Amino acid sequence: MIQFIDKLLLDWARWSRIRRDGGLGFPSSVAICVRVSGGQRGDIIGIDEQSLEIDLIIAMLKKSRSELFSLVEYYYLKEATGHEIANRLKCSRDTVYVRLHQVHQFVMDAMHDNEIERQDAADELKNQKKFAKVA
Repeated sequence: MIQFIDKLLLDWARWSRIRRDGGLGFPSSVAICVRVSGGQRGDIIGIDEQSLEIDLIIAMLKKSRSELFSLVEYYYLKEATGHEIANRLKCSRDTVYVRLHQVHQFVMDAMHDNEIERQDAADELKNQKKFAKVA
């Protein structure tokens, strides 16, 4: 288990459950903040950029590795135990934890790829600005 990724997935699951139960009252694609006075979920509810990134990664996982997505759904969204997940997925408990580690690696690799893309875009923007000054 990769602890940092596990925490991100736990945060994403909490964010996702709020979003799916209609907590914001907006479609999931709307990136805004809403002030809620006296609400059960606190004073300010915001769309967390990190959770959005994880949400996109989990969507990629769902398309490319559906067996791992099922594990994410049971483990993080439904908070099932390793034993319960093993029964539902018809595999051993050890296999559940091996797959959980694969999920963590998938998320970590995707986040790394995203960071490289962001850095490349920032470098490209810097280069464009340098060329604009020269011209």
